[in-house]
Amino acid sequence: MKRQPRWSLILLLVPAGLLVAGEASRAQQPAAEPSSALSGVVIDATTRQPISGAVVSLRRISANAPLPRMVADARGRFVFADLPPANDYYLDATGSDYAPSRNGWTAPGQSRSADSVRRISLAKGQWLSDVTIQMWRLGTITGRVVDERGEPVVGVVAEAFSVADIAGQHQRVGGPNARTDDRGFYRLTNLPPGRYVVGVLSVQTTMLTSRPGPKQVIDGGMGELSGGPAATAGIDMDGRHRMVLTSFATPPPPSSTERRVYPAVFYPNTTSISDGAPIEIGYGDSRAGTDIQLRPVPAVRISGRLAFDAGAVAAPALLLRLMPKGGETLGFGADAATTIAEADGTFTFLSVPSGEYTLLAQASVTEFGAGTGNMRLPVAIGFPLDGASTGSKSAAPGLSFISYSGPAAPSWGRVSVTVGAANVDDLVLQMHATSAIHGRLLFAEGVTPPPYVFLLAEPANGDPSLGFPGVREPVQTRSGSGTAGMPFAIEGLMAGTYLLTLNNPNFAPMSVMSAGRDVRETGFDGSLSHDFNDVIVTLTNKFAEVSGNVRGDHGPAAAAVIAFPADRERWTNYGLTPLRLMSAAAGSNGTYELPRLVEGDYFLIAVDPAQSSAWVDPAFLAAAAPHATRVSVKWDGKYTVDLKLETVEVKK
Repeated sequence: MKRQPRWSLILLLVPAGLLVAGEASRAQQPAAEPSSALSGVVIDATTRQPISGAVVSLRRISANAPLPRMVADARGRFVFADLPPANDYYLDATGSDYAPSRNGWTAPGQSRSADSVRRISLAKGQWLSDVTIQMWRLGTITGRVVDERGEPVVGVVAEAFSVADIAGQHQRVGGPNARTDDRGFYRLTNLPPGRYVVGVLSVQTTMLTSRPGPKQVIDGGMGELSGGPAATAGIDMDGRHRMVLTSFATPPPPSSTERRVYPAVFYPNTTSISDGAPIEIGYGDSRAGTDIQLRPVPAVRISGRLAFDAGAVAAPALLLRLMPKGGETLGFGADAATTIAEADGTFTFLSVPSGEYTLLAQASVTEFGAGTGNMRLPVAIGFPLDGASTGSKSAAPGLSFISYSGPAAPSWGRVSVTVGAANVDDLVLQMHATSAIHGRLLFAEGVTPPPYVFLLAEPANGDPSLGFPGVREPVQTRSGSGTAGMPFAIEGLMAGTYLLTLNNPNFAPMSVMSAGRDVRETGFDGSLSHDFNDVIVTLTNKFAEVSGNVRGDHGPAAAAVIAFPADRERWTNYGLTPLRLMSAAAGSNGTYELPRLVEGDYFLIAVDPAQSSAWVDPAFLAAAAPHATRVSVKWDGKYTVDLKLETVEVKK
């Protein structure tokens, strides 16, 4: 007897009636529209090997609804089927120990704006099967922390610090951090290429015994301690102050003659972050043996008082932060010591090691950080936390920020302090009145306002220690105020220059008029310690649009197209959301679009996609300008500018 094929046997097990019913059901249905599909592979950009377990997310520029995502298989493969035809698909990819990436990227950290997306087009019934997503493995630094006896130190924080370009300025930023385990071992992951100084943090916290418990952030989560004395272990020192035992290194017992502390230490065992040895990390690099030893040093007492300028008013529950010189831009955890000013304006730091410091008193603490790992450390005890926010700024590509703010403070202070072997008595911290911006918000003729607008004042030099003052409530733009405009107020400007910006990328200021001058790009000088009144901000959404094609030596070329001001003075101090510096991606077919340019004179240049964020370095702009194409644009104008792929090298 001839053996039946397996499929025939399976069919024989199905009742005939069901087969007939199924055929009839299908006959009544209309023919299905041919669906589309796309598939591809995720690979390591350095080794060219597939990445198993990468999460690939399908997205569309025009669709807000969530689209599918899937996990790449053991060979890095993924597939999305049953897709409607469209011309605005794109793919994001994430993976453990890898930088987030996107289809079309030739380097990590490229612009994530909708204008820079490398679109994927799918026709009806098409299966696009050759999509490749490159990902870049981030670096790792490991080591041990031991005490003066060589014993492991458990539960202390190690952090990687680096220097980055923010708003055209070199600034020190934080990075991933980790606590040591029971062996004293730490592991810092998700480090993008760069030069890192690794430090073990140590904060000496002084608290008033009468102070009620503060709000704070605890180990990465938002929490609150309230009612009665702060529920934190401490040592009563004099009946009014106590040393609080936090999650940093516990101070050793005092000797018979002096108080001692463990200061912050930076590899290879220096107490100054500026003297730390930079560790070079590239993609996929792993640096082991970065060991640090903590040794106790004598500590002294600092006491002083707040003195107020005319017009300056004391802020309640003011936290004072003693920051190592050169670390003023860093966030909580990088402090050498913290304390709280008493009601009469006096203050005391109980245990401070010798060194050069800056004493800060202000209502906000903001820090930029490199990498995708954890950078949140507990808020200092006593900081009157009113809100916290995280995100990114276009003038700090590849960095994220975390910002904590208290109630709007009427004053701020900053003074340099040198600490030696003797106590510091009667230190005076001069407090200055903060400034405010009061004005009205208007919209250009023919522009339909959005429902609301948040206005911010960003430091022109990108210094996060100056904070991001903003309107406390959104400006309701449809409140019926008509041509009179909508009133707004921004408080809390300190000694720096601030530029006005807004939270909506679809609008931009046409002008910011103050005292008869347009200060849109020059800003408000908070060091003058006076308010800026009758400011008129006019917004528009009628941007200039520039598009064109990029050609290389062999035809159309993928590129990063960078637009920057023709005026050299605008290459620095442009704030964290620059009006006239941006980049857009040109796909493999060479086409690009810059749809949101404000009116003005520009240089345009097409460079390697890996240089898409190079515009934050003024030295790059200086090298690029001689090769760039100059163009002038007007509001609501449309321009076509074809470009040649250029090579720009910056001399170190």
